Amino acid sequence: MTGLGVHLPLVDFGTLLTVYPLEKAEDRTSSQMLVLLAIMTITTAVVIILSTLRRRRDWARTHIREQWLATMLRSIGDGVVATDAAGRVTFMNNIAQELTGWKEGEAEQKPLVKVFQTLDRKARQPTDNPIDLVVREGRAITSIEPVLLIARDGAEHIVVSKATPIRDADGAVTGVVFVFHDVTQRELAESALRASQEMFRLITDHISDLVAVLDLHGRRLYASESHSQFIAPARELYLTPAFEEIHPDDRERLRRLFAEIASTGGSQRAEFRLIGRNGQVFCMESVLTLIRSAEGQAEKVLMVSRDMSERQRAEARVHSEMQFSDTLINSMPGIFYLYRGADRKILRWNKNLETVTGYRAAEIETLDALSYFPEEEKPFVHERMLKCFAEGSADIEVNLLAKNGRRTPFYVTGFRIDIDGRPCMLGIGIDITARLAAEGALRATMFRLTRQNAVLGEKARNARSLGAELSASLRIITELAAETLDVSRASIWFYNEAQTKICCADLFEKDKGQHSSGIELTAADFPIYFKALAEERVIAAGHAPTDPRTGEFDATYLHPLGIHSMLDAPIRGSGKMVGVICHEHTGEPREWQPDEESFAGSMADLVALSLEVEQRRQAETALRETLDNLEHKVTERTRDLEAANERLQELDRLKSEFLATMSHELRTPLNSVIGFTGILRQELAGPMNDEQKKQLGMVHSSARHLLNLINDLLDLSRVESGKMELFLEDFVVADLVKEIDQCLAPQVQQKKLRLETSLDQPTLRIRTDRNKSFQILLNLTNNAVKFTAVGRVTLKVTSDADQVQFEVADTGIGIKPESLPHLFEAFRQVDGSARRVYEGTGLGLYLSKQLAKMLGGNITVESEFGIGSRFTLVLPQNTPPANHKYEREDSSRRG
Repeated sequence: MTGLGVHLPLVDFGTLLTVYPLEKAEDRTSSQMLVLLAIMTITTAVVIILSTLRRRRDWARTHIREQWLATMLRSIGDGVVATDAAGRVTFMNNIAQELTGWKEGEAEQKPLVKVFQTLDRKARQPTDNPIDLVVREGRAITSIEPVLLIARDGAEHIVVSKATPIRDADGAVTGVVFVFHDVTQRELAESALRASQEMFRLITDHISDLVAVLDLHGRRLYASESHSQFIAPARELYLTPAFEEIHPDDRERLRRLFAEIASTGGSQRAEFRLIGRNGQVFCMESVLTLIRSAEGQAEKVLMVSRDMSERQRAEARVHSEMQFSDTLINSMPGIFYLYRGADRKILRWNKNLETVTGYRAAEIETLDALSYFPEEEKPFVHERMLKCFAEGSADIEVNLLAKNGRRTPFYVTGFRIDIDGRPCMLGIGIDITARLAAEGALRATMFRLTRQNAVLGEKARNARSLGAELSASLRIITELAAETLDVSRASIWFYNEAQTKICCADLFEKDKGQHSSGIELTAADFPIYFKALAEERVIAAGHAPTDPRTGEFDATYLHPLGIHSMLDAPIRGSGKMVGVICHEHTGEPREWQPDEESFAGSMADLVALSLEVEQRRQAETALRETLDNLEHKVTERTRDLEAANERLQELDRLKSEFLATMSHELRTPLNSVIGFTGILRQELAGPMNDEQKKQLGMVHSSARHLLNLINDLLDLSRVESGKMELFLEDFVVADLVKEIDQCLAPQVQQKKLRLETSLDQPTLRIRTDRNKSFQILLNLTNNAVKFTAVGRVTLKVTSDADQVQFEVADTGIGIKPESLPHLFEAFRQVDGSARRVYEGTGLGLYLSKQLAKMLGGNITVESEFGIGSRFTLVLPQNTPPANHKYEREDSSRRG
């Protein structure tokens, strides 16, 4: 048998039977010995025969075993190769032949390294021959890493191998059994698994979703890196309970859901709150899916969670915007709809569309868009729809047909918009019922206005009607009014002088075509109507019997004549209401239009114009009568005026001379009175008691006041008589200001005020009359102190190259605007009442103004009542000598 390379020796029984020649024994003993020898020989032969038979039996059994072993080796799924001690192939099973590409007969006695060629998988270099190592070391060798088997046809297989030595009875290595297994599919599967695992890791580590694999007890077997943003790093979450971070209110619900999935399988979605590492609460959405083993047993649960906080905020914003848009759309006064052209359905609309059409929401969703329009208008509507889709927009005036058949006119504008790539139309409609009614009313109004304007134009062109007698003109006006306004009666009434009654100057009855007059209505009988007339407004009574202003006429006038509406317009002349023109309509009550009220006013103006023409005619008649003797009267009047003027001039001169003389005569005793009272007050003539001092103080004060009055009168007479002279000199302005400050210091201190002075140039000099300048500034500053109760008075001096400006400002009572024009008039005070609070003659400002003009300057004033006043004196730096002759101001300006 050479099936496995084992050679068994054959025994030749012929060599074992040797016939020895029997010698003739001479004696008996020899014969016995021979017999014994023969027995022994036979026994040995029998033993040998039996042993040979046993060996043949054992060989047969071994042969059977070898055949069974060879069959078994050829049937297993691994490749098997047997070699001798030299590494030559002695056996190959079918798998080995298939993987190597060698037939057993072709490979027999060839070196194993030629039949079984392997390369390192990474370096693709030949690997070591395992046979040499097995024979050399006498032990089995197993490859740890798979190697690349190169078949005879170049095909490649990934295999793992094991080499085991074959030993003989003495333990010597007589060959090697080389077993190898094809792991190509396993390696590919493991490589795909590793790639899948790597891809899973990369995906889970780079997405924001939380991915976790849980065991059936809810512990984490895997957690993605995204957990670190919410709970903890993934490496710290291994085998930690997955439900501990869930909000207590949601935890049990999630546990029950997890248990249900683990027991029943499938996948379910859940929302819950997750408590983060800092106590922050996240709204999460999770999908839990059961993972089964290869045997179909529940093994793990995949839990993928996503933070919904931002989505919920976005949904809240979207919801808010939706609410806003719904509110905006539903608050629109007209209709709104979104129409999709593909299926001709309305996708969205406002409540007004349901209200106008009468259809419910469920009906609108199913109806064709053209169902809302009358049959005769559908083609036109469809044409405008196509235009909108083609050009982007279109509009139409159309009737909207309601469910109950009611038609409502609408002006609809459509705009094309694309939603999800599909053309749609956004429509906005406005109810134009009121507009159409207004247009109808406007057309009627325009028709009436055309008639009215034609009447008024004809009246204006017909000069004879305007120039006719008043009664004839009034008849023409009432006829035109009745015809144009289409009323039955038109009449003109005039007030008496006391306006206690009105008398009808002309009444035209259109149906009868006749005029009448003479009717009177008194305020005592119709007080409410007269009160309404006094307001000088048009009385438009659509239903006169029930109108409060005209209801008084119902029983005696309106009802008997069948009058239901009245339109009365006031007539004004010479700046007051002089009468009324009345328009009375019979038949059904009539609502008067604004144009009709305006026309009635125009007719009233025509009446007023006729009155004015009549008054002018009368005035022209009187004027012609007056012109006849006017020249004679003018001559006489002129002569009288010239004589009177001469007398007035003489009287004015005598008055001025008298005032100058009397002022001089009065000043001498007054100075004596002031001087002697001063001596007495100083107690040079002896001591006085308090009462005497008080009385002398009053005398002294009154005398000084009278002296100032006389001085003012004297100055007034000099100014008006032209005898006031100027004495020009150079002086320092600061000295003048200081003197004024010293003069007014007692009054300022007594009233607890502040007198502030300022100069932009402390060394400023001016050439003018110092005394007159002092008098003007003292008067202005004294007035400021007198009329200021609290606060301050400022005297500010500024200058430029030509003039000096003195500005006196106070925080006093101020001057009312209506008093400013009279401020510089002689003998005129702002407080002109009988009980004046402030003393004065009213000459100070007048004299100051005249003196300022004599000096070549002027005084201006700015004041706000209750806030204060500012007087500004402007003087030239060098007063011209010619100004010493002052031209007297027209006395008519003094008032």
